[in-house]
Amino acid sequence: MNLYAVAAGTFTEPHREHAEAFAARSAAALTVSLRQVRQAQIQHQMAEAMVSSSLIDQAIGILMAQQRCGAGAAFDLLRQASQHRNRKLRVIAAEIVAQVSGQPPEPPHRFGM
Repeated sequence: MNLYAVAAGTFTEPHREHAEAFAARSAAALTVSLRQVRQAQIQHQMAEAMVSSSLIDQAIGILMAQQRCGAGAAFDLLRQASQHRNRKLRVIAAEIVAQVSGQPPEPPHRFGM
């Protein structure tokens, strides 16, 4: 925080103390706000990760049934398709789910909410 005056010595000790207290409270409020923004970003990332994980699990199950293989082999197929097509794994998984179900994938159900 910067304070300016026209003449030197304009700010007395009480003025400086008041400005320092205001700056300290402002810094604390800004810190709390930034912490809340970071927490919201983390929550958003976690929600996206849950959706991606659900889609990938569904696609693995579909591949297991179609290819009659285990989960590891199905994941390898999914990973290879992602690498060969240069597309994200979750996008490939969503396409597989959409092809089998005939509709876009739904977000995972939230139990207990």
